[in-house]
Amino acid sequence: MRTKIAIWLVVLGIAFGGCMRSLHAQEQTDENKSTKAAGGENKTPVSVRAVRPYHLDFVIKEMEGGKKVNSRHYSTNLNAGEANTIKIGTRVPLITGKDAFPEQFQYMDVGTTIHCRLLDRGDDIVMDVHAEVSDFALPAQSGSPQLGTNGSPSTGPTTHPLIRQMQLDGVTLLTTEKPMVIVSVDDPNSNREFQFEVTATKLK
Repeated sequence: MRTKIAIWLVVLGIAFGGCMRSLHAQEQTDENKSTKAAGGENKTPVSVRAVRPYHLDFVIKEMEGGKKVNSRHYSTNLNAGEANTIKIGTRVPLITGKDAFPEQFQYMDVGTTIHCRLLDRGDDIVMDVHAEVSDFALPAQSGSPQLGTNGSPSTGPTTHPLIRQMQLDGVTLLTTEKPMVIVSVDDPNSNREFQFEVTATKLK
């Protein structure tokens, strides 16, 4: 009889110990869940890089004999890691078919387009810039094209403008507070040189 009592006491002890361990483990699990919900130590920190904004001033210079004869200015604000596009110009109608009535024509964009992207490279910023510049080779052609009696462009000389085009591309490490010449090209039809310049200013 004593032996049976001793055996039952051992069994009850083992069962009670197992219940206590299970209850303790459940309490630890509940505490961990509460800590995560409250944003405690178990929450993985997320690294967020501060925004780095810049003001960019672009200048396209036309030089002759070392002297500036013309310049055009464009500006934009841009954050590091982002891109922006500046576009300004005129849509010029060009006749594509004279046999049809009314005459068929399509439009050509004449002006300036600048696409710029600032790339994060650790503590440095790399600027990737692409510019397309087009204008009228003859100043007299910069006016509005004449229209014929049927409302379509006339066949006068203004409907066949001579367009001068340039593409300027460059990738460089961005420096602030001083002008940087990104690209410099010579005009093959004259003694003039074109320079694409940018000045970056950090906003904060």
